[in-house]
Amino acid sequence: MDSIRQRAKIVQSAPIDETVGSEFRRGYKRRMRSVEAVIREVAQSEVPVLLLAESGAGKKATARRVHDLSRRRGQPFRIVSCANLKSEDFADPAWQSGLLNGGTVFFKEVAELCAEGQAWLIQALTPGNAKGGRAPG
Repeated sequence: MDSIRQRAKIVQSAPIDETVGSEFRRGYKRRMRSVEAVIREVAQSEVPVLLLAESGAGKKATARRVHDLSRRRGQPFRIVSCANLKSEDFADPAWQSGLLNGGTVFFKEVAELCAEGQAWLIQALTPGNAKGGRAPG
């Protein structure tokens, strides 16, 4: 984490690419530039990212920016509303495969996820299990 913070300080004065993600255009305050530096760092990794912020803070825009800067940018960016998911969804191999088959998934309203969904999501995000898409069981 310290190396990301150090890199963020270095990149604070660097220009921000205006071509990707209208929410992250040049002209925003220095604090946003340090956030942009962290976004760029995270986009180059293959780890799951958890974004925590108040409603309306820009979590979806941030997730989209990470996707657009990553190697997955040519693959789908999917938004899943966890409040609309049911236990049956997590038992459906076709649903799991479609969801975890490349690209980026932004899970919206994770706090509304049912118990089965929480268990499935933890397993899916565990290194080595994400590509398998198996439900816990």
